[in-house]
Amino acid sequence: MEIYGLKLNNETNPIINSNVFNFSWKFKETDNIQSNKQVSYQIFIYDGTHKTVWNSEKIQSSKSINNEFADIQLEDQETYSWQVKVNDESNKEIYSKESKFYTETNWKDSDFISSDNNSSLPVFTTQFKLNDNPDSIKSATLSITGLGTYQLILNDQNLGEHNDIKEMLNPGWSDYHTQINYQSFDVKNSLSENNTLKIPIGKGYLLGRISQFSNYESIFSDNVKSPLLILKLMIKFDNGKKQVITTSNNPKWQFFDQLNHVDNDIYDGEIIDFTLGSTDTKSVTAPKIDQPTVKKILTPSNSAKVYEILKDKQNPILTYSYNPNKVIANPNLELGEVELTKITDSNWIADKSTRLLFYFGQNMAATINITFQSKTNVKTKVHVKTGEILNDGQGSIENKTGSDGPKNSLHHRNLISEIGGDAKSEEVFIVQDNNDHQYNATWTFHGFRYIEVEVDNPVYIKGIQQIPVTSLLHKNANLKTNNSDLNRLIKNIQYGEQSNYLSIPIDSPNRAERAGWSADAQIFTTSGLMGFDSTAFLKNYLEVINNTEDKSAYKSIMPKSFLPQLAQLQAAGWSDIGIILPWKLYKFTGNESFISKYYSNMVEYMNLIGSTNDVDTNYDDKVFGDWLGFAPASTPYMNAIYRAFTAQIMAEVSHVLNYFDKEKEYKKLFSLIKDFIQEKYVSNINGKFNLLTKTADNVDKSFQGYSFVDNSQTGLLWFLKLHLYSDKSQKDSAIQVLKTSIENNGQTIRTNMPENSLAVGFLGINILLPTLSEIHLNDTAYNLLLSDENPSWLLAVKNGATTLWERWDSYTKEKGISPDAMNSFNHYAYGSIAEWLYSQMLGIKVDPTNQKYPIIISPVIDTGEKYNDQERIKHVSGFLETIYGQVAVEWKSNDKVMTELTIDIPVNSEALLKLDSASAKNLGLLKDTNDSTDTFDLKLGFGKHSFKN
Repeated sequence: MEIYGLKLNNETNPIINSNVFNFSWKFKETDNIQSNKQVSYQIFIYDGTHKTVWNSEKIQSSKSINNEFADIQLEDQETYSWQVKVNDESNKEIYSKESKFYTETNWKDSDFISSDNNSSLPVFTTQFKLNDNPDSIKSATLSITGLGTYQLILNDQNLGEHNDIKEMLNPGWSDYHTQINYQSFDVKNSLSENNTLKIPIGKGYLLGRISQFSNYESIFSDNVKSPLLILKLMIKFDNGKKQVITTSNNPKWQFFDQLNHVDNDIYDGEIIDFTLGSTDTKSVTAPKIDQPTVKKILTPSNSAKVYEILKDKQNPILTYSYNPNKVIANPNLELGEVELTKITDSNWIADKSTRLLFYFGQNMAATINITFQSKTNVKTKVHVKTGEILNDGQGSIENKTGSDGPKNSLHHRNLISEIGGDAKSEEVFIVQDNNDHQYNATWTFHGFRYIEVEVDNPVYIKGIQQIPVTSLLHKNANLKTNNSDLNRLIKNIQYGEQSNYLSIPIDSPNRAERAGWSADAQIFTTSGLMGFDSTAFLKNYLEVINNTEDKSAYKSIMPKSFLPQLAQLQAAGWSDIGIILPWKLYKFTGNESFISKYYSNMVEYMNLIGSTNDVDTNYDDKVFGDWLGFAPASTPYMNAIYRAFTAQIMAEVSHVLNYFDKEKEYKKLFSLIKDFIQEKYVSNINGKFNLLTKTADNVDKSFQGYSFVDNSQTGLLWFLKLHLYSDKSQKDSAIQVLKTSIENNGQTIRTNMPENSLAVGFLGINILLPTLSEIHLNDTAYNLLLSDENPSWLLAVKNGATTLWERWDSYTKEKGISPDAMNSFNHYAYGSIAEWLYSQMLGIKVDPTNQKYPIIISPVIDTGEKYNDQERIKHVSGFLETIYGQVAVEWKSNDKVMTELTIDIPVNSEALLKLDSASAKNLGLLKDTNDSTDTFDLKLGFGKHSFKN
């Protein structure tokens, strides 16, 4: 067996600011080593010379996750590595590779510096000479942060660029009033006898328009923001001597302005004027901040980074040109259309009357890399504009509905926020020569699959690429079925996660918003953890939301941005992320620190929402609720639901942490809410069950204008999920009402929606399919999965979507582009279906807190009847990278029972296989055909298991 996937405190290459160390590793099979079980382990920590500075001693245990050790004493600001040695059943020793980590930095002897605030990209620089020979360096650890964002260049090497990835937007986004992340780098092999540091500081989240509502001005005594840089380089030599380089004038620091870098902004893009140069160096200034106070909030984090994935840069797959001045009238299109001319070679020339349109096929968060040459010596401006979709020519510009231009032109209006303003989302280049110019814009990102180039003089575009950006580097799962539309949906979910996990979970990478909306993040958490290796990323976000100005007063947007009135709301399903996120991280990893570290904050938040002796809450009851649901439950009802849900979680958390009095308190609160739901919302007139999710609260429409309804799907789903029914009879009635609502036979329930249709919004989507499976309505779940009319997941796929949409009807062929201004084509909230796809359809359920069976394999096959032109699901294969290693499943069925099943369990693990008895009999696993049991269980050891009819 081979050891891989080393994690220290659930991170790879972390900065450790505690003396408690939590070690985990995984196993996989190898051809030359046939052992299958860990018998003992020993962990080693090495310093920069590979000297062992700590070891765990040999421990007899098969446990490979959450092996925790306290009181490990290491030096500050040092680069270390760790390794685990495992003995197997034959007493063979197996060593892992080493994994690097850092210890926290003491910032006492270093201060922030700034510039004169006269340019958008000052470059801070210093030179220093080593006190000893470079070959005698024992270790060299550089810690740094810069606000807005920084790049670290040492001896002309960008230290954030390695292995075909490039870091950008460091140090990441947090509430800068209370937390400023810093990063650490091992620079031992980058130092020479004479050294030069250059650190450009872009606008980022501090100085750009994205922070316009964040009040970061208050950090500065004169209420004027300026760029900030602090750095400390600790060099240790073999002879025991140290050399320390800091930003406290040791050595002398200066800066210069890159005048050709006219502007950079996350919303708007970059403006580069190649006719300009740079200023001479100038003395740095002392920023007008309280240095001790600001240094106190410096927080180590290597998990908030955003990366350009250079190896995945994409060239356009189609290129067109068109004349924007020639609009063809069309009686069916209010705005007409422009004629696209396909360009088959790479002779991409734009001029005043010719725009170039590049199609990259995939919508994503990305940067732009471009090479171009002006064809004249006249001063020329090149606009490189991005967009998610093309106009279809329907709509009215005056009334701001649908398209904002003729058919085939680049759509821009959905990038505009009524609150945040216009996101230009473009790069602008100015030239006055015939030279080749190449530029990769890395101080911003855009969400796009189209690029339009507009110029005022002839320009030859020699190359243009789309470079993906994300905070996620490693895919955790994959899934393929016999249905091509469903396969495209799975890919869309993956792109949506990568595009919106950018330093923090954001709501869209395109428009003038890109904010940390907490509902999106909380409902997608489990799907996000399954889809990519995002534990460390979400751990960082958990720290961000617990280190705001309001501490435990979790809000709807964190860090605070966008519109303060919305950002500051406590709203059910939104601000509750402070309770839900740590719980889901604990359930995914088994690491109790996720719930113990901020337990007091969680308790304070619960008290803020309301008394645990009362059902009344302080949630906002007007704005959010089941956001964008076509037939939502009332927001007051959803407030009660999430109060019950968080009480349930807090009871479980309190039990795990041995706070038994608090456990009783939260169980009592849950019971109070259950009684309240029964009394206020349940109607049994003439023996007919109804859930009054509209009339009980005497409400009409949601904040977004959708009509509330009784027996709303979201309301019924939560009623069933939380077991709020009084008895089995009421449960069965609620199930039947839900089933009838979804089937919508003859459109008698929802006249404006098709049969077999969902009607949920943000607060119903992540529990929709899991709850249907829990109440044994798997065929209903599959029917919704395969629905392709409005609303459905596959509607977007049929309309060419390559990511998830914000709205169910962001675009329809009948109505065109949605007239609503809030209309992102790269959201991720509705992608929370992934949790069901992996845990139910593929059938891999992993819960390390389940001591008996942490891995359960229980696929749910599709036995539903065909009702549209979508292929029913007969063949599924995929894998899930779990905390124990990779689990893989493949199954086939004949529409009634499973006909083939293959399972691969990682080394040092075992699993429980759970099948319906009919499939178990068909696969030859259950011999007694007279057995009346509904399910069949079988314990599986590591390795591959195949069963076939």
